[in-house]
Amino acid sequence: MVLLRADALLAIGCMLCAQAHAQAQPPEDPAFPPGLAPQCRALAARLQAEKPGFPHPAPQTVHGMLTWHASACERPPSGPGLVAQLCEGKAVDGSTVFFWEKTEGGRRSSGFLSCG
Repeated sequence: MVLLRADALLAIGCMLCAQAHAQAQPPEDPAFPPGLAPQCRALAARLQAEKPGFPHPAPQTVHGMLTWHASACERPPSGPGLVAQLCEGKAVDGSTVFFWEKTEGGRRSSGFLSCG
């Protein structure tokens, strides 16, 4: 009976760990292609170094996006140029960080929004 309880507790523990891991992953949605996450993590690191006040998102929450409409911040990236990269992640305080990079005339610019 004790062995049965230990097996049941182990099974419950494994289910809880799997559920927590699944919740930490970005949504399985065509607007969030998984191949963009490494590029977005690199952009987040660069923004943290270059822009004071950038609320650095937790790396496991960072994902790329194909359209700004998918962002929780619901606002387009500001500034001139063509969008080269759109990203989003969750900051330590629980807020969402929407950040991007644009190009114009061979120059790059970047920015971010933080929202609830």
